[in-house]
Amino acid sequence: ADAVARNPQTVQNARLWDPQLALPQTLENIQSLRTYYQFYPNEVAVDRYQLGGQYLQLLLAARELKPENLPPEVKNWVNLKLQYTHGYGVVAARANEATTQGYPVLTLKDIPPAGTPEVTQPGIYFGRHTTDYVLADSKQFEFDYPLETDKFTHWTGHTGVPLTSGLRSLAFAVRFGDINMLISPQLTAQTQVLFNRAVQDRVAALAPFLRFDQDPYVVVVDGRVYWILDGFTVTDHYPYSEMAPDQGGAFYNVNYARNSVKVVVDAYDGTTTFYQIDPKDAIANTYGAIFPGLLKPFSQMPAGLQAHIRYPRDLFNLQAERFTLFHMTDPRDFFSRLDLWNIAKENQQQASGPLPMRPFYVVSRLPGESKVEFVTILPYTPNGKTTGLRNSLRFPLPQGQPGGRPPASGVEHRSGPGDQVAIRAAQCRRLPGNSWQPAGAADREFPPLHRADLPGGDQRPDSAAEESDRRHRPERGDGGHARQGARVPAR
Repeated sequence: ADAVARNPQTVQNARLWDPQLALPQTLENIQSLRTYYQFYPNEVAVDRYQLGGQYLQLLLAARELKPENLPPEVKNWVNLKLQYTHGYGVVAARANEATTQGYPVLTLKDIPPAGTPEVTQPGIYFGRHTTDYVLADSKQFEFDYPLETDKFTHWTGHTGVPLTSGLRSLAFAVRFGDINMLISPQLTAQTQVLFNRAVQDRVAALAPFLRFDQDPYVVVVDGRVYWILDGFTVTDHYPYSEMAPDQGGAFYNVNYARNSVKVVVDAYDGTTTFYQIDPKDAIANTYGAIFPGLLKPFSQMPAGLQAHIRYPRDLFNLQAERFTLFHMTDPRDFFSRLDLWNIAKENQQQASGPLPMRPFYVVSRLPGESKVEFVTILPYTPNGKTTGLRNSLRFPLPQGQPGGRPPASGVEHRSGPGDQVAIRAAQCRRLPGNSWQPAGAADREFPPLHRADLPGGDQRPDSAAEESDRRHRPERGDGGHARQGARVPAR
């Protein structure tokens, strides 16, 4: 309990909602609002924001357009290429709170967007799933968002290719196999072709010599929506280094990788900016000399965007895998593999087998530090063991010291009697005082969250923890809905 009292921000940001499993389905149910909007699984961004003077962990998801879900009777060329061109808005949820109805406490929600962080330009023309081309700023108004009456707009960006000549229209008609680009009366010389709109495809087309993290994440800064991607310089010719044990992804067939580049894509107009974060990387410097102006100094990145960069999960996962062996510094232990570790596994669903855990982001105060930080962690187990999370990458425990094991119950989503299949937490981390924080669990239908237990030892917490419990009891908020945080139960 003393540790809880000494680390209020860590406890305040202990995540209840699992961004991989329960939350995307919940947001889809309560915030997609129309069938043609989509929140995609495994794409909720875990980030931190300053809200009301507090450093808070938020979970954000972009409301992207999914034209396949339009009614069949409206799937014509005009609607698909000229009118339904973009998604709309972002939803942000408090990581550690739920309403008394069991739903996330949303700080940013609805159409038009309302709440914080404030969004003033919510159009998402460039996203993770905007894989098809569209024609913007034509005679046909673009559908913007639904209200009592539908609202329409014209795209005002300048990053597309304008159809200023018949030859250019012919070239695009051939490229996309679309004769309508030659004969449609809706197109003008100001109409712009927007293609390579999926941010992963966009950055790869601009810098094919870089590799990219597979998890672009959405951020909101100064009212605009952006995507941030981590870029890596790689080579397979680094001396005395073995190839990465990666069967695919960013690090396939390389033995050197460095996160030297951060890429920012504006979700509205597609402006793509590469920032070199490591000025000492020789490979990045060479590319910068070959392509002058492509890699901007990191100092030119706006401060609002700098506040949201993070350590890339793919690189961290690779380093964590290597560290299972190379954490040993004693030569005898190293060559005999006496203290080999494994990345911890979990059963995300009872019907499936155990899978290696992915690195996850938390707001926590590290040992010896004076303030909380946004950190990436990943648990280990001893080699050959399947239970008892023993070590974290950053803070290995001495041999023989027990690491405890996560509680059996964790966070529970309950919807009443009936057949339930539990989906276990996708994270588990050490809290102050040698306790564990599970991220969330849900049954197959992802019912509301009704109870959250924060394990804290074998005895009843003292008055400091009880005060934390009292502050997290339901209170009126979020438009009249009650908010509820973590409950510390008696043990």
